Amino acid sequence: MTYFVHVDVVPPSGHPPLDNLRRAGIASLLAEPLERLEGVDGPDDMRIDLDDFRVGSHPEGALVLMELNAPALEFAETAAREVVEEILENTEGLEEWVVASCEVKLHDALARKSLAAADGPDAPPADPAERALLHRRPVPDPNVGAPTDEEVERYCRRLRSLAPRLTCFSAARFGHTDSDPLPHATVELAAGALVYAIDLLTDELFGDLVSLAEDEVADHVEDSDADFFILDELPPAFAEQYTELFVRRFIIAAAGVTQRLTSTAWHPPATTAEALALHLLLQEAVPVLDIHGLYDHDIKSAYAAFREAVLGDLDPEWLYEEDPFDEQGSVTDWFKTFGSDTRVHFYTLGD
Repeated sequence: MTYFVHVDVVPPSGHPPLDNLRRAGIASLLAEPLERLEGVDGPDDMRIDLDDFRVGSHPEGALVLMELNAPALEFAETAAREVVEEILENTEGLEEWVVASCEVKLHDALARKSLAAADGPDAPPADPAERALLHRRPVPDPNVGAPTDEEVERYCRRLRSLAPRLTCFSAARFGHTDSDPLPHATVELAAGALVYAIDLLTDELFGDLVSLAEDEVADHVEDSDADFFILDELPPAFAEQYTELFVRRFIIAAAGVTQRLTSTAWHPPATTAEALALHLLLQEAVPVLDIHGLYDHDIKSAYAAFREAVLGDLDPEWLYEEDPFDEQGSVTDWFKTFGSDTRVHFYTLGD
């Protein structure tokens, strides 16, 4: 079974944010030993193959994505953690870095296989949202203890440090009012996780583009056997229209609207594609918090308020209905601007 394991590595507490040069260096130091690695020896002569990997870096650390072929999810996560921890221990300059999280993220194709094979009381939830949280939540490793209070607090500090980058959004956008106050720390966590998720969304979109481009048989997602991070989360009714050109245009649209989140002036989504990108960003932020048990009722309420503030009547959830074609049948229409709004990249406008 193929598992895609996300390994988040972070520097020691108090380390300054990484500049572009250091980010490139960290990514290179992590990638070099992985290039030479073909597999991992598991228990009882078990062989766990490393089929592919990607390394991305951000100001607060790095993310390693490993595609592992293992008999079970637990073995894949354990192998990924051990490999990355060994690289950190044996790489000069990274000895004090640690693995903050190691998890298998849900992919719809794999979930469908799991559902087809499942039987009895342990079958996964039927609801896709609940199933996503179930798969994104780390499975306890008997050899690795649960995060300590200190580790969780350090993770919280990392997320809160990112919150000020949402420069245009006050606590009120997250539902904090005098009559219905939310804890300040909750608003900071919600905002910081959104900023953190921008990197994940962007990296995973690029990964999906590569996966689709490398599929020599399929021209679009519906006919591809590849497992996608983000494309499988888009409205399924349009899957036959998700071509390489569409993905390239969608990446530009997502980059544009997420950049405005951290700029000095916020402008609402100018296209359906931008609204969808925000919808996906909010989905990405949930497991960022949930992996450390930080996603609770207050955070859920904060994101509901934020969703209403930034999307409002532009919320694209109707595209996920069983038959949305009566209103918008072509993904080409997703890149058309609302009214006379021209705050979109030229690449997304034409064929």
